[in-house]
Amino acid sequence: MTRLPNLTAAAILPRPPASAAAMLQAMERAAEPARAVFDRQRGRAIAALDSTGARQLVLGFLDNFRRSRSLYPDLPVSETTWRLYMDLSDLIFTDRAVMTLRHPVSGAAMKTDDGDPITITLGSMDSAAWRRTQSDILAEAPAGKISGDQMENHTFRLLAGVTLGWDNVIVDGVRPACNTEEAERLYRKLPWLRQQVEAFVGNRQNFHRKAAA
Repeated sequence: MTRLPNLTAAAILPRPPASAAAMLQAMERAAEPARAVFDRQRGRAIAALDSTGARQLVLGFLDNFRRSRSLYPDLPVSETTWRLYMDLSDLIFTDRAVMTLRHPVSGAAMKTDDGDPITITLGSMDSAAWRRTQSDILAEAPAGKISGDQMENHTFRLLAGVTLGWDNVIVDGVRPACNTEEAERLYRKLPWLRQQVEAFVGNRQNFHRKAAA
């Protein structure tokens, strides 16, 4: 297993630095092995950050680096340190994710009698389903001010439009087919479910590639 380099204070600064510039240079030298790990096996390095201890260690290092930059903005900084600080290519999101229904009173994950989870697959606000539904709504919207009832109807249509599938959903003793009409009817019938779906779709974190995996 690839391990993150030791970024403890002792490893970074084995002896007191002679100056602030020397301290920053020492921090950058310590970051070089970490960058090499990220280049060779980025997936494993990111997975290692799931460990609370490793994550806190790296975040602490980056926080110290940020503070040093605020105190000494004119000091040169290597590309290594900036790339360790944040790589936007790691922030990739999917266009769909599976939501497990939760009991509106207890908050427990809902399951069938056989123990299978009750789930709904939802499109994100970046998905083609969202954009298509939103475009249809805007094309049909009357000119002028939109009333509260119209806004409410638009919300139901959007949520139904990004409902891509469900499993183990039973309503009135039957398993309804998953389509926009049934989804809208279900969300109107069960306000607590509409609330869960709306909150899930509105939270981008649910569609991060790691959260949705």
